[in-house]
Amino acid sequence: MDCENERLDMVYFSVPAVNIIIFPPYILDSFNVILDGDHDARRGKEFRITCDTAGGTPPIQYRWEFVNHTSQTSTDKVLVIKNVTLQSAGEYVCHAKDSKDHRGSASFLLTVTYLDTTDSQDHVNVITTEQGENVLLDPNPICYTDGMMSNWTIANIADCSSTNSPSEQAPIDTSSNKHELSNGSFVIQHVAINDGKICFLCSIFCGSIHAVLRYRLNVIYFNGISHFPNSKIIVNQSSSLVLTCSADGNPPPIVAWFKSSVQLGGNWKPSSLSYKISNITHENTGVYTCKTKSTAYPNEIVSNKTSVIVQYIDKPIFHGRKDDLPQIGTKSDFSINCTAPSFPDPTFKWFKDEKEYMSTSKHPIISGFGSSFITWKPFTAADNGIYKCQATNIIKSVSTSQAVFLYSPAKIHHYPFSSNNPVQEVEFGKYVNMTCSATGMPAVKVKLTIKDKNMQISNENTAEGMNSVSLNHLFELFDNNSLVTCTASIVYRGQLYRNTVKSYHVIVRNMKGSPVATGLGIFFGTAVLIVLAYVGYKRKFPKSFFKRSRYSQLDGPNSANERNSNDDNNHRSKASWQKRMRMKISVNKLRNLDMDDDDWDIQYHNGNDYHSKGEESGGLMASSNKTTGNTFSENI
Repeated sequence: MDCENERLDMVYFSVPAVNIIIFPPYILDSFNVILDGDHDARRGKEFRITCDTAGGTPPIQYRWEFVNHTSQTSTDKVLVIKNVTLQSAGEYVCHAKDSKDHRGSASFLLTVTYLDTTDSQDHVNVITTEQGENVLLDPNPICYTDGMMSNWTIANIADCSSTNSPSEQAPIDTSSNKHELSNGSFVIQHVAINDGKICFLCSIFCGSIHAVLRYRLNVIYFNGISHFPNSKIIVNQSSSLVLTCSADGNPPPIVAWFKSSVQLGGNWKPSSLSYKISNITHENTGVYTCKTKSTAYPNEIVSNKTSVIVQYIDKPIFHGRKDDLPQIGTKSDFSINCTAPSFPDPTFKWFKDEKEYMSTSKHPIISGFGSSFITWKPFTAADNGIYKCQATNIIKSVSTSQAVFLYSPAKIHHYPFSSNNPVQEVEFGKYVNMTCSATGMPAVKVKLTIKDKNMQISNENTAEGMNSVSLNHLFELFDNNSLVTCTASIVYRGQLYRNTVKSYHVIVRNMKGSPVATGLGIFFGTAVLIVLAYVGYKRKFPKSFFKRSRYSQLDGPNSANERNSNDDNNHRSKASWQKRMRMKISVNKLRNLDMDDDDWDIQYHNGNDYHSKGEESGGLMASSNKTTGNTFSENI
């Protein structure tokens, strides 16, 4: 031992005549290496061991050595092997040195054990099977050490990840469909739906290793509809109804409601679907079908039906028009018919002026199948009144009323205008007093209206219970193309029946001559004059003329020309109309005339002169023949 390095500095004291030397006490340092941790490791797991020291002067340096391996393992205080393998087994040495170069070491022998299984030891093993099939659970364990054993238990919970408590586990009932085989595997025969709610546990002991393998069955099945309403549901109108349909299966089946072939409530829904009907009416009566199907069995659809019957009653209605009434003077039978749509069928009561109206031989009442009739044989004035039809079933009583009375049609005998022309002209700026009168039974209401060209009422007067009404109206230009209407209606107890209508289209004229009317008059007058002048011109200058002929041929046998035939040239020079010319007469103009009429006046044109030869026209026609062509000609 080097005392100079290990002892403290000496202290000297000087005492007279005495020299004393005191040495400090000598302290030996202790430095030991300690390993803290288990020396066994599982294959595939993480292994940790800590190297510590007792004594020594910090800082401490560490170095791990894997004996018989050249590579340095670690220089950390803790040795960590992330993934233990069989090659990780062997001797490990931890070397430690403090700041004063004190050195120490400690070693251990790492033993690697392992348990191999075909199924997971860390996660829940899910086995998918169909209902009724057989399932074999076989972890097939391989243990590195001797003394392996296994044990099967069950836990009646679906979540296998929480089965760590032994109190939740139970032994296997060997009398059930579950059996443990001699080779350590486990069999489940004829898998039931409830087997999917059990956790199967296999405990395996392999040396110091204790592994628990967890198994859960995913049972595929489709049991169709599990919850459905009654096959017949009776509800009252205005109430609410909820139809619920549920289906059972794994994976969860989808469900939908149908009425006839129409799908209700949107798309298919998983497991369960409710369809709500609010404020029910008789239109909701019908057959409702719930359909369900599973993705595991796509070709299989399960359905169930229920009939919904709505008890209801609607307000009664009278058949025929309101104006279908018995007319005065007719002696035939008259009937009214009341119908009340309902379920179940209602009973009927009739009331006349709020008093119950009973069936008699004169007016028998026949009811049944949702309708009721009253027939009068015949209807008389004593039967006039307001008749109410009341229908009652288990829901409620409803009623409706209608007036029935003898009448004579409304007839207008005094019209608003003196003439009955549907188009009337009135003078601008003048008042016109219009009166409309009518007769009828039991009473007549007359209504006289004036509507502008946009069918808006510009002025109106109405009288009720009176046979006549008058209206004094000032017609302005904006009243042009207005409509005057007289309406006569039969009145009974304040209600109108059977209208008679007479309408007039009114044109407003400015009789004094407004600028517009004057301008139009000038325009149309000028146009008429032009047309007349054109027609006169055409008549005076026709397109076709007589062809030129000899004058001797034009004249008759008693003419002066025949008497002077020897002096023909002198005759033509003395009379201008004797010049040779060609004239053409349209036979079309002569076709309907009397060819033997001597009063013809034939005109011809010679320059600017017009000549008439009326007294000799007969000779012309006498010497001509009736032709079938368009013209004939003679030489003069």
